[in-house]
Amino acid sequence: CDSGQLAMGVPEEKILPVPNAPGFRIAPQTLKDCLRARASRDDKAPLRVLFLGRLDPQKGLDRLAQVVERSAGLNLEWRVIGKAVLSPQGGTGFARGAGAAS
Repeated sequence: CDSGQLAMGVPEEKILPVPNAPGFRIAPQTLKDCLRARASRDDKAPLRVLFLGRLDPQKGLDRLAQVVERSAGLNLEWRVIGKAVLSPQGGTGFARGAGAAS
């Protein structure tokens, strides 16, 4: 588990690292535990979705923006956290006014 997230006060049981890949294996018992927890969620509470990473086109932010837009009618709470990378011209490479979706 990432000690930086723990140091920021994120409970270890809420951290599920996802490798940088299109898919990842999950242990059978972990899957059972996650599905059990999901089934017991309050279905009126929003599902919280987090993007945590560089605000860089390589991270697929254009695709993330499409997903956020398409999910507008769903009961989701979006958080986007990260720092912009500098472009070769010294700016961030992002238009002013672009910000986190919530």
